[in-house]
Parts: sequence; C-alpha cells; structure tokens
Amino acid sequence: MQPDFAEAYARAAEQLTGPDPDARPAALRELAALAEADPELRLDVAAAVCGFLCDPAGADTGPAAELLAALARRHPAGGCGPGCADCLDVDLTGAVLTADTDFGGCRFGTAAFADAHFRGTCSFAGARFSGEALFQRAVFERGARFTDVRFGAAAVFGRTRFRADADFSGARFEGLAWFGRGEETLSEDEEVWEQAETWRPVAWDEPGEHDPCWPLAVLDMDYQEWAEGGDGARFGGRASFAGARFADAAWFWKARFGGAADFGRAVFGGRVHLVQPAVDLTGARHTGRAAEAAGAVQAAGTAEASTAGTEEWEWPLGWTAAPPPTGAGLLLAEDPAAAPYARQLAHPDAEVRLTGLRLLGELGDARPDMRQRAADTVCAYLRSPLPSEPRARQAESAVRDAAQRLLADRTRPAAGDRFWSGLRLHLSGATLTDFDLSGCRLAYGDFTGTLFQGATSFAGAAFGARPYDPGADFCLPGSTRGRAAFRGRADFTAAALARAWGLQSCLTGCVVTGIEVPEEGAIP
Repeated sequence: MQPDFAEAYARAAEQLTGPDPDARPAALRELAALAEADPELRLDVAAAVCGFLCDPAGADTGPAAELLAALARRHPAGGCGPGCADCLDVDLTGAVLTADTDFGGCRFGTAAFADAHFRGTCSFAGARFSGEALFQRAVFERGARFTDVRFGAAAVFGRTRFRADADFSGARFEGLAWFGRGEETLSEDEEVWEQAETWRPVAWDEPGEHDPCWPLAVLDMDYQEWAEGGDGARFGGRASFAGARFADAAWFWKARFGGAADFGRAVFGGRVHLVQPAVDLTGARHTGRAAEAAGAVQAAGTAEASTAGTEEWEWPLGWTAAPPPTGAGLLLAEDPAAAPYARQLAHPDAEVRLTGLRLLGELGDARPDMRQRAADTVCAYLRSPLPSEPRARQAESAVRDAAQRLLADRTRPAAGDRFWSGLRLHLSGATLTDFDLSGCRLAYGDFTGTLFQGATSFAGAAFGARPYDPGADFCLPGSTRGRAAFRGRADFTAAALARAWGLQSCLTGCVVTGIEVPEEGAIP
C-alpha cells in the first residue's frame, strides 16, 4: 500500500465509524475511490465497511452495503474454486442492515452473516460463495432471494428465521446444505467461547410465538457443548427450492415451514432429512450412490427394496423414491404405502387438512409399522408456525385441536386396538392449546421451547418404559434456559415421566397441581 493511500485510507475509515454521521457519505466515496485506484486496498476497504455495518448505531446502512456489494462484484470473468483469491471474504456477524440490500451477482469467499438482521428486502440472486456461507440465526424481516446462488462449500442456515417469503429456486449446494437444528461439539480453545456469554441473537418475537430463550452454548459438567436451540430454520412465508441441486446432504431436521414449501424438480445427491408435510417434491430426483443402489434393488423386485437407502434419506409421508421410466437415479413419487393419506396436511383448505388427520389415524390403526411416521407427520404439522392472519388462525385452531387429540387418543392404552405403543413425540417449539396427555403411555417427548396454553394435563401420563429410558425433555440438557412455558394450569397428578429434564425451570408462575417439583428435574 502506498504511503499516501495508507494515510487516506486510515482517515476515511476513521470518519466512517466516527460519531459524525454527516462525514460518512464522503468517507464512503473516498474508500470507493481508493479501492478503485489501488486493487490491493479492496480487502482493507471491505473490512472497514464490514466493521461499520456490524456496529451502525442506527445509521442508514444502504450506501455502505452498496459499496461492499460493488467490491464483491469485482471478479475476473470465468469460474473459480475453493480458496479463490479474487473472491471477497466478508464478516458481517451480528450486522444490522436497515435498508433494502442487494448482493446479487457478488463473488464471496468465506462469508459470515451469522446473527445478521436484514430489516429490508434482501437479494443474493446469482451470487457465488467459494467458501463457507454462514447464516446461522440470521433474521430476514422481508423477502429473501437466493435464486440461482451457488454455494461452493457448506451453506449453514441453522435456526435462520425467514419472516417473509424465501426463494432458493435454482440454487446449487455443492457442500452441506444445513437448515436444521444447530448443534455441534467445540474444543475448549475455540475462540467462539469467548463470545458465547455476550452473544445476543435477534429476539424471537414472531406473532403468537413464545420466546424460548434458547441458549447459544452451555457448560455441561467437565466439557463444553454447543447446543444452539431446539429448532432449525423457520420459514414464515412461502419457501421455494424449486430446481435446486443438493450435491451433499440436504438437512432440514427440525426446520419449520409456515407456508407452502416447493421442492419441485429439485435434485438430491446425498443424505436428506425432509419430513415436513408442507413439502412438495413433484418432479424431484435423488441421484446419489445410495439412490443408484436402491434403484437396482427395486428394479430387481427383491425383498430389500423397502429398506434400501432408508439410512440415507427421510421424505415426507406420502412421498417415496422409485426408479423412473428412463434416466438415472430415483424419482420422487406418490407413496402407495401411505394411501389413502395423500399429503392432505399440505392443502390450503382447513377441511381437507382435517380429512388428512382422519386418514392418518386410520392408516396408523391399520398399519403398526406406519404409526411412528404418522405421528412424526402430525408433530411436524403442530410445529409449523401459526398463521398471522386472524381468520386463517381461527380455521387453523380447529385443525390443531384435532391433531392434538389424534396423538392423545392413540397413546392411551384404553384405546384398545387403536393404541399406538412406544411413540416418540417431537414437539419442540410447538404452540399447544389445552393439551391433554392424561393417561397416555409414550417412550419419549421433546417439549423444548414448547408453549403450553390453557389447561395442560399430564395426569397419569408415563414416558419411558424402564427407569433409565428417555422420558420427556422440557429444557435443553445441561441448561435451565431454552425451556418450555406453561401459560395456564398444569396437572401432573400421578405422572411417571422417568426423566423430566428441566421441568422445575418451566413451571414458575404456573398453577401446578399433583406434583412437587424436584430439585434436579427427575420425576419418579
């Protein structure tokens, strides 16, 4: 860097982050001119702009974001690979972008947008990421466009919140596509531990949603464990992955879809976890090695066809992967084993969804092997975000009441032939109203971050068949935060929960009957 450029850069960078807002436009113009005059300054200018955007103190971030986008678009024509020196590394961790943001066509290296808050519309259309793209816990208040984006490495959207429509149509995921629950183990010397105590994600304040206060990290006895929330990505509006290509795992474990989720014509090449009933897989294919093996087995008509590839993918109930008439891989098609249920829970009409619940109940009654999958589908439906429009919410309440009754009625031994034994209920983050599991027998229940409204009853309920079996989780293990909430009365008379992790932290301020909350949260 030439001495005169260095002096000008230092002065402009100081003015950009200084207390005088009137000096910022000139500082941005100076930084842009310096980056144009000396290409070696591009990284320094980008770092200064990122620093400003991460601590804007209520400033208009539009011009600074435009400059950063212009810097990221300066890339020679042609492709690039991992570690490309021409791709711009950016760190906007915790940034608050107050204006509409357009990063379309940008070329990023490693890009960190964790905990970023996009208050306006945001577009990454046609952008390229040669390194990791980190969006965990980011919040998109308005529409988010990732159309035709290419992620050259891992794309991490764990616990990201899309409060409006999210469009990933045509996106290419060359590495892991992570839209699931955030959880990993970190060594003690990781720098992130120094930030964990002060990190504050954007408030979870969607209409009708409880703030579960899920922690970023917890200290569990002699080792540190990263246990970030009980949810995956949350889609408040429509989500489109139409025509997207997933070369590696497509992981949507505990993701929540509040509207239609279009995966039509998507191509999957690795492991898949995508069980939400809102998902539409019309024309989608799986082309990985496991798909080829499963296709060969199915084509041969052998008994192993039904289990081939089951460890590689989990599809929504009603869909199955089968060999297409022509071409390689497997085509996602209607699953005859799930009939007469035919994805009615994804229908916009509440009456059709009620019919779907009835059919799921009948399917489980007739097919014991389908009971857990049917229960998983109902739980996924109950975990979907509530609609914000009052009329839609009123119609939805009747369907959710029926879904809760289905789970309760099928897990009471008094149901006779309709008793579904050994079920595991995954209801983390759900909003449950007048939830009645009295007298029910289940193997496990995940209620981390669940909101119980009205009268709740676990009277006489039993979780776990043996003393050390999993019981019911109401908090993230190792933490008194990230807990369920009871708003109303809660009856635990004669409840045998085997393990009730964190329950004592959840009942503060609640009218509780039939139980004395123990110190350690384990209820005999």
